[in-house]
Order: sequence, then structure tokens, then C-alpha cells
Amino acid sequence: MTASTVAVAASAAHLCPKPYETGLQAPIFTASIATTSLDDVGDIVELGYIPENMTVIGFVVSTASLAASALVYKIQFVAGGTTTDIVTSVTTGSGAGSAFWGVSPAPVVTTARTKVQINITTVATTPAAGVFNLIPIMANG
Repeated sequence: MTASTVAVAASAAHLCPKPYETGLQAPIFTASIATTSLDDVGDIVELGYIPENMTVIGFVVSTASLAASALVYKIQFVAGGTTTDIVTSVTTGSGAGSAFWGVSPAPVVTTARTKVQINITTVATTPAAGVFNLIPIMANG
């Protein structure tokens, strides 16, 4: 099989408040994920956009069970044609639950509107369709 991408429209960026409108933010990016988005290494699910000049300290991942075992993915930022791994080896989703994943070694400051996506790095043994929630925890730049 070939890796696939589930896209989010660039126009979705307007759903996130501008940095000057609020202090701490935690918008919820929600995606309904099909089994075909979990069955190949390199599958990408685009979730939403973070505005420029935001300091991202981490993410809360909350999901129903998307796999019986072995699902591993990374959270990535895409800005200006460059993809950057922000958090790697995320396992939340191999069983239902929620977890906080901090950005390490230091918070990341966005310099432009930035797409957030997950990228599958270890294929689920038994993938299951479900709802995936990613909540970036961030503050004004």
C-alpha cells in the first residue's frame, strides 16, 4: 500500500484566534481517522493551523482506541515548505486515553502560520477508525 495524506484546508487557519486576541490558548483539532490513514508508514493526517508568533509548549492527545497495538506517530509542523518533527514516538491511540506530550528540549515559537499534522512511523497491527483530538497548548509569542 502507499502512504496517503488526509488534508485540512488552509482556510481553517481563521478558526484559531490571532495571537494578540488572547493569552494562553488550547484549541482542539479534531479528525475522524479511517483505518486507511493508519495502515502505512508515512500516512499523514493534517489537523489544523497555529497562527504566527505563538509559543507552543506541548500537546494533549485524546483519542478512542485507534489500534489494538503498535501505533506510533509523530507530531509535525509544516511552514514555508519545511516540515519539522516537534514530538516523536507518540503512542497515545494504542488504546483509549489522553496524555500530555511536551515539546523538548524547548518550546517552539511559530514565525508564520503553521500547519499541524501527525505522521505514522509505526503501522498499527490492527487499526481501528476513530476520533483523534490534538490540543496544542500555546501562548502569545
